[in-house]
Amino acid sequence: MSDVEAVDFADQIRALRRCVGGWSGVQSAAVAASAEQRASTLRRWGLRAGTATGGDVVVGEAVAAEVGRPPAPSVALVLPTRVPGLVSDGRASWVGCDLDRAPPGCGLPLAQVVLVEHRLPAPDMLQLESLQRLTDRLPGVMTRAVPERLWLRVDRQRIAAGFRLQSLAAALICSYHLEIESVRAVEVVLATGDADDRDARWVRSLEPLRAEWQVLAGRHKKLTLVAPGVYECEDLDCASCEDKSVCDALREITIRYRQEGP
Repeated sequence: MSDVEAVDFADQIRALRRCVGGWSGVQSAAVAASAEQRASTLRRWGLRAGTATGGDVVVGEAVAAEVGRPPAPSVALVLPTRVPGLVSDGRASWVGCDLDRAPPGCGLPLAQVVLVEHRLPAPDMLQLESLQRLTDRLPGVMTRAVPERLWLRVDRQRIAAGFRLQSLAAALICSYHLEIESVRAVEVVLATGDADDRDARWVRSLEPLRAEWQVLAGRHKKLTLVAPGVYECEDLDCASCEDKSVCDALREITIRYRQEGP
């Protein structure tokens, strides 16, 4: 699809739900489902709306928690859709070590997936991606981002005040509702790791979803979607293709779609 702003990720949201359904220990709550909850989030964490003048720098002994720092795995995606009822507004799901239990000096893996139901006109994909980074918007939280990856540092004062994964989710949900008029519902899925999660199993399980997102968002020009879960590539030389890892991940998605349906 040439117009990436019109891409609908309803199938990928369904795939995400199947994936999260297989995780053990997932917690879920309505963290910003009402006007009162959103107002409380704005007051408590000082979420900045609009264009900010500068972000906080969190370094050295001020760092209490760090997630997504390279080389730890990191996945950061936004999945917009116009399908009504597919996104549970204000709901957060999270799994793994929470921010107050992050081992000192240890960069945990991070997955952050934002689900957005919108009406027309469709939001700009670049704006959707920018908002998920909360750059310059959340005091005490420092973000660095590259495409589909996110690295967060949270300072000690924020953690001492009770900032947790569900607080991050609430801030994200509020930000999208504040900044994009066409947004109807926002939901967030977060995953880190734990002491026994040396392979970052929760975060790595989203790699196939990231690969499919890259294709549908037009980030890989060689691959095109021809049917639900079926892709074609214009390059017949896989051995020398720099996108081979993407195709390998997509093969896993294709098999799953054929077994479970789109």
